[in-house]
Amino acid sequence: MKKYDKILRYLNNKGVTQSFWDVQQVNKLVKNDVKFNANYEGGNLDLVIQTGPNEYDLFARIDTNTKGHTSWFNFKMHVQEKGRKIKINIVNFRKSNNMFVRGHKPFYKSKKADNDWVQGGDNIEYKLTRLKYFPVKFISRKKYHTLSFEYTTEYENDEI
Repeated sequence: MKKYDKILRYLNNKGVTQSFWDVQQVNKLVKNDVKFNANYEGGNLDLVIQTGPNEYDLFARIDTNTKGHTSWFNFKMHVQEKGRKIKINIVNFRKSNNMFVRGHKPFYKSKKADNDWVQGGDNIEYKLTRLKYFPVKFISRKKYHTLSFEYTTEYENDEI
């Protein structure tokens, strides 16, 4: 959480009221029924910012042995309600081109479904990141890209 302290202080001073939490302490801080978790081997989520009732900006951990690149993501999401549409924005990809530009969909696995990993999601976009709450001085001169997609829950009280 230390690397995001400046961002959070800036937002608090500006009166921004979105919910923020470090995913390592998600169960203590979440204020709604969607919970994120990356506290397991392979989980690479650092920060989640709730930007709307059903929309979340996610910051993935930087890939090991790179100069700041993020090219994959792995996290769990626990949702109570069936049929809820959730928009996920992973906002800190560095590469301008990836498989989502070419039509690929994110993989997911529902704990309640009988199937294995499947591709899914709606309204998938990969574009240059423009965060309304992110002051330019924190972004540096690097360009970041956002993967956005919507997921509609299929079961009650499910972990995806």
